[in-house]
Amino acid sequence: MDIDSAKLIGMALAAGLGVLGPGIGIGLIGGRALMHQARLFQT
Repeated sequence: MDIDSAKLIGMALAAGLGVLGPGIGIGLIGGRALMHQARLFQT
């Protein structure tokens, strides 16, 4: 693999993470909040 293709792949990964990162973060926070609420309802 040459340097140019490595740069392109790196940029594509960075762009993908830029889009997915916040979505995953919101998903994790939302999932934790839901789990916490579920625990509160169970007790």
